[in-house]
Amino acid sequence: MTARHSLMPGRILAKLVFGLVWTTALGLVAPRNVWAQTKVLPMPDPTRRAVWEAEAARRVGEWERVEHPWASGKAYLKPVESDRVDAALEFAFQAERPTTLQVWPLWWRHGERKSASLFPHPLPARWGPHVLDVCGPYVFFTAPQTGKVGVLDAASERLVASIEVGGYLSDLAAHRDAGRVFVADAQGKRVVALHAKKFTKVSEIRLSARPWSLALHQGKLYVGCLVNAPGDNTAVKSGLVAVVDAASGKVTREIPLDAPPTQVAVLEKPAPQLVAWPMPKAFDHVTLDELSPIEEGYPRTRRTRVQYLAAGRPGAKDIGIKGQALTVRTWDHPMQAWGKEIKTLDMQSVTGTAESFTQPSAPSPLRINTGPDVMDYAGTKLFFTAPSAGKVGVVDIPKDELVGMVDVGGYLADLVADRRTNKVYVADAKGNRVVVLDGAKDAVAAEIRVSELPWALALEGNMLFVVCRQAGSLVAIDVTTQRIVREMKFSAEPFFVQMILPPKPDWWPLLPHDRIPDISKPRLAVWVAPVAFDLASLDRVAPSNVPDKAPGRRQQVACDIEGKSKTVSAADALCLRVDKNSVDVSAVADPQLAASARPLASGDAPGTITLSLDGGPEFDWRRDLWMTPDQNLFLVNESDEFWRWNAPTFSVGPGQHVLKVKAHSP
Repeated sequence: MTARHSLMPGRILAKLVFGLVWTTALGLVAPRNVWAQTKVLPMPDPTRRAVWEAEAARRVGEWERVEHPWASGKAYLKPVESDRVDAALEFAFQAERPTTLQVWPLWWRHGERKSASLFPHPLPARWGPHVLDVCGPYVFFTAPQTGKVGVLDAASERLVASIEVGGYLSDLAAHRDAGRVFVADAQGKRVVALHAKKFTKVSEIRLSARPWSLALHQGKLYVGCLVNAPGDNTAVKSGLVAVVDAASGKVTREIPLDAPPTQVAVLEKPAPQLVAWPMPKAFDHVTLDELSPIEEGYPRTRRTRVQYLAAGRPGAKDIGIKGQALTVRTWDHPMQAWGKEIKTLDMQSVTGTAESFTQPSAPSPLRINTGPDVMDYAGTKLFFTAPSAGKVGVVDIPKDELVGMVDVGGYLADLVADRRTNKVYVADAKGNRVVVLDGAKDAVAAEIRVSELPWALALEGNMLFVVCRQAGSLVAIDVTTQRIVREMKFSAEPFFVQMILPPKPDWWPLLPHDRIPDISKPRLAVWVAPVAFDLASLDRVAPSNVPDKAPGRRQQVACDIEGKSKTVSAADALCLRVDKNSVDVSAVADPQLAASARPLASGDAPGTITLSLDGGPEFDWRRDLWMTPDQNLFLVNESDEFWRWNAPTFSVGPGQHVLKVKAHSP
């Protein structure tokens, strides 16, 4: 059996396995029409495998039989294009006694072999322990991929319980007064309440979106949720905050958000407010089409440090900023590291002093900033901004000498250099313009009028991207014509823009295979400011003293044990750190140690085919284990040992059964 473009397997291999599961399973009786139209296939002998040819299966949808000398049985099947969404093959068989079957495909030689992408793809999946909280003498932690909550006794530093919740556990919060622990299951669109002493499930709170972050405050649970794009269960489009009464479990209000939240929190000072930090927006840098986020956040890199030439090359320099001076370290010889001597270049002749400027009135993001602030280089010259002075300083890098200054005027929020054309672009936040400098002449060459408060710049090829904070927009400028080609509006205030480039291919073997197509594509990331709501009315208000960056998941907690404090921390590395000791919690957190594969659920993207038994849940065709969980030995693809660990397993009772193989290829 194979699909168009060789997407389906050539035949199905079933192997009977004794000794794994001896309990009797009640199988659903297949519909009569299946048995009327389908040949009943023989069960495998306990010591042998049985090959079930695709041609012997009942065909669901319209299929075409294609003869080919390379195919098993000299022919294969492919679904007709118009009906392949529902294309499936049903294999009927009869078991005489309780049996466990392992089933795997024998692929057509150049058929697609794509595995399922599991939730929260395209966001990265975490193994755990991921989030911690304390309730009484216990530390509760999430193991997102296994769908379990682990419990550590902080006094004995031992794992005392593993609570099966299911789904993908994105966050956890302890309600100490009520003796409850709330766990967010993002895959199941629910929050589960656990008993903090009995370690059992107490109740479930059903939500309309996927809970991603929890904040508990004065008996109310604030749940930041991801909202999927219409008709797509795997793409994240926007978000919302659900307000839940912790005692009754009733959802009292939903607040829509324009961007998916990476975290929500309640801040008490200077005024009580509920804050939601959005994930950075991602765009195709060529078409500016919005993309689904693949990270909760990216490292923001302002150009406050420059490396001139590659490390190891004679003349290479590392240039930084210290106060109103530049610091320079030189690589003097190919066989040594960076020189220990740091040269300091005073730039006060360009920057001026703080006393000479007047502090702008709030709430403007402008502030007294003498600089040097940001810098970049073109040719052998370094250009840096003195924001409050409205000047750009020019340094001869080989000579370590200030050689010029350009009086641009205004307030210089950002700067970027184009090394191909020797042009330097400067954002003037006061004058609402981007000023173009000629790097050879150290002079203003042109200026481009943009929307209010240009604040951050990113250059990619011939496109210059400008974030305008007050206008709430992203401006795209073609630098060859120096004209605006597009402007995109945001409902929240954008404050930073950066190109996210793919990692080096050397790292790809360490990445999950389904993430490689996503991260190998450059994308333009735009950070937008957090949104705040008055805690009493939940009306939207201007954020008050709210940091741009979310505080991060609770991965470190302190426990008071008989008057002594212990610190417990986690880093998604299958162990907990208790002061200086490590506690292995892989029995809870490692998904590879599970006895069998979990069925696919909401938010999972199926691979090339899925397998199901008697109308039950669908399983991916392999588990994607490439090392043996017991001994960490590498597995050879499609070897007997590989399928021993990776083949889906079904337990059947005596009677008639139907194995369904469904195609999911595009």
